[in-house]
Amino acid sequence: MRIFITGFSGAGKTTFGEKLSKDSEFQVFDLDEEIFNRMGTGYDSLGEYIQEIGIDEFRKDEFDMLKLLHQNMKDNYMITLGAGALDEKSVADFIEEIGGKIVYLKCDFEECWQRLKKDGNRPLAKYGREFMENLYKKRAPTYEKSHLLLNQEEILEINTVQDLLKLL
Repeated sequence: MRIFITGFSGAGKTTFGEKLSKDSEFQVFDLDEEIFNRMGTGYDSLGEYIQEIGIDEFRKDEFDMLKLLHQNMKDNYMITLGAGALDEKSVADFIEEIGGKIVYLKCDFEECWQRLKKDGNRPLAKYGREFMENLYKKRAPTYEKSHLLLNQEEILEINTVQDLLKLL
């Protein structure tokens, strides 16, 4: 099984992935972390790296890293995507092509915004609340097309990859 976790910035994708990474049957990767570890040498943060190379180049990095992780793992893995990864149709097409399942961690904008304000390493958040809220509304229809939608309460009830697989 190939599972891809999506959701808006601050929805809890990385935290969810970290919680489920304890399962030895599945490899769990954070796409942003993998990109930064391999391509962000010399930068203090992913945000700084993105600012330097630009969002378009970063989207290419996302897609390249996604393909690389798939080639190396083949099956039984979970990848937490960046919040904007599905903005690129090629990413969604690739996930569909390899038979992946997309899981949307649904979180209302206000909760996401409160989390983002506490984290100074979110490059798009610097544009302010209105910008982020518009982005949230723009991305929501794409997220809603996921194979599985989980609200924050449901997310808390999932403690293992097996718990998640039962819902897929």
